Amino acid sequence: MNPIRLRCKKKLISNLIFVSLPAIVTYFSKDDYSFMTVFGYLKIHLPQNYLSIWRFKVGLAAALLLQIGVYFQFNAMDKERERLIDNLQNYLKIHKQLALKIIGQTINIPEQNIVNTDVKVYLCKQNRLKACMEKLSLGFVKAKTMFVEKNIKEFGQTHYTELSFEVSPKPQGLLASCYNTKRSVLDKHFNPKQAFLQLDSYQQERMADVKFIACCPVFIRRKVRAVLVFESRESIWFDDSLNEIFCAKMRDYRDQLESEFPKLFEKVKEGN
Repeated sequence: MNPIRLRCKKKLISNLIFVSLPAIVTYFSKDDYSFMTVFGYLKIHLPQNYLSIWRFKVGLAAALLLQIGVYFQFNAMDKERERLIDNLQNYLKIHKQLALKIIGQTINIPEQNIVNTDVKVYLCKQNRLKACMEKLSLGFVKAKTMFVEKNIKEFGQTHYTELSFEVSPKPQGLLASCYNTKRSVLDKHFNPKQAFLQLDSYQQERMADVKFIACCPVFIRRKVRAVLVFESRESIWFDDSLNEIFCAKMRDYRDQLESEFPKLFEKVKEGN
């Protein structure tokens, strides 16, 4: 038999016995006759005067064993959870590095220039009440739509800027361009002080050392509800004729993440 199937079968049997223990003990200790029947099979003779005491002791011992079993079960589950989290962190980081290497090889970017690129996810945040009022007022009342950076440590991210960008009604940064055009965009000579970006002083300060940025939309029910961002503090240059190839490879990476790690793009809590 397959070792994995055998291990699963043994675990299933042990769990079945474990969860059945309280019912078994309750059934055989419900009265003196049932209790004596069990001990008769075991060839253990108990004085009639002490049957109720022994029934209580056996029930108490079973409950204690059950509690000990529960403790070890939860302890084993915690260890398994920690192991899975460690594996996920390692896999996402390796997955990211491999995707960046493939992109670099496709458009002939030196590996050392692209592997340190930060991969980030920005999620849409919008006040539902204001959004509803915007629809009811036929656009007269404008609901602010923001994109907030999600802290995903599993990417091995080195720069968590904790920034958010307004994309509507006042567009800020390349995220706004990505959101409004619903297309991938990139800037190989990024300068946060460029007027068309409309970044405030805090955003400019936090992105002062960013030299390359690329944004790719993530669609949920045909709406851009998240943006995948490549952000580098090192110069990444390639011929403009390769821009579309770069964006296509970035979209491929986005599709892989959506398929394998859909929770990365889970909706953030609604707010102001």
